[in-house]
Amino acid sequence: MIWPFGNSEERKQKKRAKQARAFYEDALDQLEAQQYDKALDLLEQAKEFGHSEAEAKIAEVRAMFEKVEEQPAEPVQSTLKIPEEEANALYEKGIAARDRGDYSTALQALGDAAKGGMPAAIFEFGQLFFAGKGVERSLQRSFDCAMAAAKLGYPRAMLFIGTLYVKGLGFEPNGEKAVEWLGKAADLGDASAQFNLALLYSKGDLVERNFDKAIPLAKAAAAQGHEKAQQLLDNLQESERDEWMRQGVESYKKGDFQNAAFLFRQSAGAGSAPAAFNLGLCYENGEGVHQDYTKALRWYTKAAELGHVRAQCSAGVLCENGGEGEFEPRPEEAFSWYLKSAEQGNARAQLMLASAYRRGFGCEQDPVAAVHWYTRAAEQDYAQAQYDLGLWYLERAPDLNPEMQSEMLGRARNWLEKASAQGFEKAKKMLPDIIRLQGGGGDRFVEAVEAAKAGDHQKAMELYEQCAEEGIAEATAALGQYYEKGEGDVAADPKKALEYYAKAAKQGSPRGMLFLGMANETGMCTEKNMPKAIEYYRRAAEAGNARAMILLGVAYEEGKTLEKDMKTAMEWYQKAYDQGDDNGAMYLGMAYRDAKDEGLCDLDKADSLLRPLAENGNANAMREMALLEWKRTLGVREPEKVLVLMEDACEWAKKSKEAGDKRAEGLLKTLETRRDTVRGATPAGLLYTGLRLIEGKDIQQDEKTGLRMLEVAANAGSGPAAGVLGLCYAKGDHVEADNDKARHWFERGAELKNPESMMNLAFMYLNGVGIEADPEKAAHLYEQAAEAGFAPAGFHLSQMYREGKGVPKDSAKEFEWALKAAEAGHVPAQYHVGALYWNGDGVGRNLVEAKAWMSKAAEAGFAQAKDMMARLEKFEHELMERQKAAQAAAQAQQAENADGEQK
Repeated sequence: MIWPFGNSEERKQKKRAKQARAFYEDALDQLEAQQYDKALDLLEQAKEFGHSEAEAKIAEVRAMFEKVEEQPAEPVQSTLKIPEEEANALYEKGIAARDRGDYSTALQALGDAAKGGMPAAIFEFGQLFFAGKGVERSLQRSFDCAMAAAKLGYPRAMLFIGTLYVKGLGFEPNGEKAVEWLGKAADLGDASAQFNLALLYSKGDLVERNFDKAIPLAKAAAAQGHEKAQQLLDNLQESERDEWMRQGVESYKKGDFQNAAFLFRQSAGAGSAPAAFNLGLCYENGEGVHQDYTKALRWYTKAAELGHVRAQCSAGVLCENGGEGEFEPRPEEAFSWYLKSAEQGNARAQLMLASAYRRGFGCEQDPVAAVHWYTRAAEQDYAQAQYDLGLWYLERAPDLNPEMQSEMLGRARNWLEKASAQGFEKAKKMLPDIIRLQGGGGDRFVEAVEAAKAGDHQKAMELYEQCAEEGIAEATAALGQYYEKGEGDVAADPKKALEYYAKAAKQGSPRGMLFLGMANETGMCTEKNMPKAIEYYRRAAEAGNARAMILLGVAYEEGKTLEKDMKTAMEWYQKAYDQGDDNGAMYLGMAYRDAKDEGLCDLDKADSLLRPLAENGNANAMREMALLEWKRTLGVREPEKVLVLMEDACEWAKKSKEAGDKRAEGLLKTLETRRDTVRGATPAGLLYTGLRLIEGKDIQQDEKTGLRMLEVAANAGSGPAAGVLGLCYAKGDHVEADNDKARHWFERGAELKNPESMMNLAFMYLNGVGIEADPEKAAHLYEQAAEAGFAPAGFHLSQMYREGKGVPKDSAKEFEWALKAAEAGHVPAQYHVGALYWNGDGVGRNLVEAKAWMSKAAEAGFAQAKDMMARLEKFEHELMERQKAAQAAAQAQQAENADGEQK
C-alpha cells in the first residue's frame, strides 16, 4: 500500500503555524490570569513562529503599564520593629491569604511584615500592585518595592527588575541593565535568574551573543532542576557543536582529513547529527581514520536517529550490503531506514526503496510501490532512477497488447532520454534501440510479436525480417529463435539460427549474446563449445542480462570449463540479484546454503535471500527453504530442536508442492519421514532410512537395501513408502521400469489412503499405461484423492467433467472441483476457475470473481493468467468507456427533450 505522503516543507509550515497558534492562545490565558511576564514569553514565541497578531499584542501588553522612574518615589523604610518570628508569621499569613484570593488580608499582613524590614514581604507586597490584586495596578509601586528588597539582597527582586528591563515593561528594553540585575540574582544562586541570563546571552537581541557565558549559566540552572534550563543547555551545546562542525568542513575541504575527522567526532559526540553523518562517511571511505564499516554504520545510525535524512539512507545501504561483508545484512532494518529517508524526499533513498519493493528485500514484493518510488526519485532528476524506471517500462512492453506496448515504450524512452541528457552512459547506449522500436520499424516489431503470439508465424517472420534489416537487434534475435526451434512452417536450420544470433549479438542485443551462449553450451544449433558459450555469457552479463549473469555464475560454481570458484560465482549471482532478478536471489541464496567453504557458507544469509521469495509465493524458493531448514538440522543433537526445524522444512515443502512444484512432492515425503522418525514413527523411520540408502544422502548408497526397507515400510502401513516404490518402478528410478510393479505399489498406497498413489494410479487407468484404459476408474480415483484434500487431483477431476471422460460431461461439477482445488492453492485450478467465471461455464458469469482468481494465478507466476489479466483490464476499461458514452448520450437526449418541451 502507498501512503499519501505529503510535501515535507508544507508539513513543516503547517506544524509551525499550529505551534504559533498554541503559544498565542496560551498567552491569552496567562493575560487573563494577570501573569504578564509569562504572557510576554509566550507571545515572543508565537512571534518567532510567525503568528501575525503576536507583535501587536506584545505592544498592547507593554502599554498597559505606566513608565517607571528608576529611583523609588517612596523608599520603603523599616518604621516598625517586630520580632523575626512575628514577621515570618505575618508573611506566611499574607501569602496564604493571597493564594486563596483574600487580597485585603494579604495586603495588610504583607504590608505589616514589609514595614518590619523583611525583604520577601516587601517584594510580595509590591507584586500585589504589579498584578492589581486588591489594589489599583501600579508598576511604579511594584518596582519601588522590588528595588527596596533588592537592596536588602533578595534575589527574586533582582530577577524581577532584570525581567522588566528584558521585556520592556515600564522602560525601553535595556540589555545592560538586564545583565546587571539578572547577574546579581544569578550570583546569589537563583536558578530562574541564571536561566534568564543564559537565555539573554544565547539570543543576542539585547546583548552580544556569548555561548561561553550562556552555557555555564544554563548548566548551573539545570543542576538546580530548572524546568527549561536543560532544553536551553541542549540548544546552546548544539550551537557550539555547529562551530566544531563548521571548522571540520573547512578542514575537509583543505584535504586535512585527520583534523576534519577529529572535529566531526567532537561535534558528533556532543550530539550533532550532520557531524555524525560526516564522521560515518570518513569511516566508510577511510578518510582521516582507518576504514571501518561497523563504525561507519554506528555513526550513520546515530545521525539517522536524530533525523538526518542522508544518514538514514546511508545506514540503509550499509545494512543492505553488510558493510561489504564486514557484518550480516539486515534487510528489515535497511528497508526501515530507506522508508524514513524516502518519505522525507531523499532521491537516493527513494531509488533504494523502489528496488527493495521490487525484490521483496526486507518487505513484501510490491511492484506498484516500486514504480511509485522509482517515479518519485526520477522526478527529482536522479539519473539512476530515471534509467531504472525506463528499464522497468521497457521490460514490461513485450507482454502487452500493441496499444499498451506503444505506451510502455513511450514511457521508457521518456525516462531514458532524461537520464541520457544527464550523461548517464547506460541510457545513451539503450536509447537507439528504443527509438528504432518506436519508429516505423517499432510498429512492425510490435505487430510481429502479436502475430507470433497469434500463431501467424509467416507474417511474424516477414515483419521480423524487415525490422532486422533496420537494425532492431531483438528482431534479429527472434529470427534466430525461429530457425533454432523450427516454429510454424519454418524448418529448423541450426546454421541460420547461429547466423541470426551472431548478428543480433553484434548489434548489441544481450538476448542474442545469451542465446548464442546457450547454443554453444547445449550444442542445440552447433557443436558444443563451452569456452565460447562462456565468452558469450560474459558479454551478455556485462551488457546487463541477468540470466547470463546467473549462467556465468553456474559455470564458476560447477567448475567444469572454468576453474571452480564459488566466490566468483556468488559475485555474479549477486549482480543478477542487484538488478532485482528473483533467480539471482535464488541462486545466491542456494550458494550461501550449499557452499562448502566455511567462509562462504552462511545459512542466515541464505535465509534472508530465499525467505522473501518463498513468502511471496515462489514455489522454487519454498522448496529451497525446505532444504535450508533441513540442512540446519545437521549437527543439532537435541531432538526437540531437530523436530522444530523439520516441521518448518515440511511446511515449506508442502507449500511448494501446493504451489505446483512437482519436485517438492518427493522432498516433502522425505522430510515428513525424517520428521516422523524423530517423532518415533517406525514405518516412517524405515522410509526415511530407505530413501537415504537409495539416494546416498549422508550415507553409503545401497539401492537394494533401501528398496527393501521401503517395501517393509509400505507393508507395515506407510502409504508414502508405497507411493515412492510405485514411482521408482513407473519411472525406472533405481530399478528397471516395470508398470505391473508400479501399479501394485500404487494400489497399495491407495489402500493406505495415500492421495499421491491414488493420483498416479488414476493416471495409469486414464492413459492405459501398462493396463487397459478405464476412464471411469480413473475418475473414481481422482475423486478419492481430491476428497482426501489433494488439490491437483481435484483439478484433474474437473477436467474430466469438462471433457466427459469417465464421467458425464457436467459444467457444474467441473466448476465445483476446480473451485475446491483453487481454494486449496492449486495455481492452474485458480486460472481455470477465473476462466469459468469469465465465460459463465458451470456458474453465473461474474467478472469480479474472474479477475480475483486470475489475479491469484498471475501473482503465482502463471503465464496464461497474466495474459488473461491484461485482457480483463482492457475489457473493464472498454466497458467503462461504453457506459460513460451511453450515459452522456442519455443526458444529451434528456436535454434535447427538455428543449423541445419548452419550445
